[in-house]
Amino acid sequence: MISIEDLSKLEFDEDDFEYIIQSDKKYGDKIAPLSALFMALPQTADHKRSACADFVKKAVETAPECDNQYILQLLFWLYCVPFAKEYYKQKNISEEIFYDTMKDISCKTRDCKKLHGKVGTYSPWFYLHFSYVYFALGRLQFYIENYHNTYEKNGYTIQTGDRIYSCHIPSGSKLTREKCMESFQKAYEFFSDELTGDILPVICTSWLLYPPYKERVFPKGSNIESFANLFDIIGQYETGFRFSEAELIFGACYQGSTEGFPADNSLRRNMIEYMNSGEKSGHGIGIILYDGKQKKIL
Repeated sequence: MISIEDLSKLEFDEDDFEYIIQSDKKYGDKIAPLSALFMALPQTADHKRSACADFVKKAVETAPECDNQYILQLLFWLYCVPFAKEYYKQKNISEEIFYDTMKDISCKTRDCKKLHGKVGTYSPWFYLHFSYVYFALGRLQFYIENYHNTYEKNGYTIQTGDRIYSCHIPSGSKLTREKCMESFQKAYEFFSDELTGDILPVICTSWLLYPPYKERVFPKGSNIESFANLFDIIGQYETGFRFSEAELIFGACYQGSTEGFPADNSLRRNMIEYMNSGEKSGHGIGIILYDGKQKKIL
C-alpha cells in the first residue's frame, strides 16, 4: 500500500496525497501484482521497453469504471518503486540518488495535471528507471546506451557499440553551466568503474540542441543558450509541426495555433514568432567528452 510518507519523499504535491491514497485503496490490489510481474522481467531496457505498453494497458484495464486512466498508470509505477529501492540498496547506491531518480515520477505527475487536468501520469519513460540504466545525478539525468556511429576529438574516439551516457534535462531548477558541470562530475564519479580512462562520453538528443532554435529562439546569453554551447552538434532532424516542446515552454499542447500561449518572456515570444513563421520543430544531437580528472570538457 502506498503511504503518505512515500509520496512525501518522492515530492508529490501535498494537495494530491488524499486522491492518490484513495485511488490506491480502490485499485491498488489489482495493480500491485502487475507491477510485481513487470519488475520480475529481465532487467534490460530493451526487454522492459517492449513489455511496458502491455503492462500499462493491463493496469488501465483492471479498473474500467475509473474515469482517470492517468491515476491507474501512476499507481502502476508507484508500485514498482519498492523493488527499485531494494535494488539500489543491494548495489550500495545512495538513498539520495534513489530518491532524486524516482522524483521524476512526481515531476511527470505535475506535467499531467498541467496538460490534462488530472492527477496521474501518461509517460512510458519510466521503463528506463526500472531497468536500472537511468539515474538522476545533480541537475541532469543520465542513462546508459550504446553508440551507433564514430566520433573523434583530441585523440579520443567513440565507435559503434561503445558505451555512452545519454543526458536528459528534467524540468525544475535553472539550467546553469555550473550545475551542468557539477552533474557531469557526479556522473563521472558514479560511472567511473566502467569508464575507459578519465573520459565520460555524453550524448544528448533534445530540442534544446536544435540549431535553428539556438539561432532564432534562445535568448542571447541565457542559460538555455549556454547549455547548447556545451555540445558539439553532430546531427539534427526535423519533427514537422509537432512542437512538443510547447508543453515545457508554455505548459500547453500545440494544436496548430499559438493563440492563448503566454508571451511574458523573451523565450516564449521568440518561440511564438518562430512557430507562426511556418518553420518546423526539431531536435539536435550533441556530444560532450568530459574529462573527470581535470573537471573540464575537451
